[in-house]
Amino acid sequence: MSRTTKWTGGDLARWALALRARESWWRERLARDTDPKTAANGSEAVGG
Repeated sequence: MSRTTKWTGGDLARWALALRARESWWRERLARDTDPKTAANGSEAVGG
């Protein structure tokens, strides 16, 4: 790999945006899984 790992402002901003989007997606998914109203439609209904 000849490319140096030099981060530009645009790279950092893009990485931060992607990380924040993924984090919010996970938080939304976890909230949906642990919410009793919506958990019945999720994976818990299969095991029970």
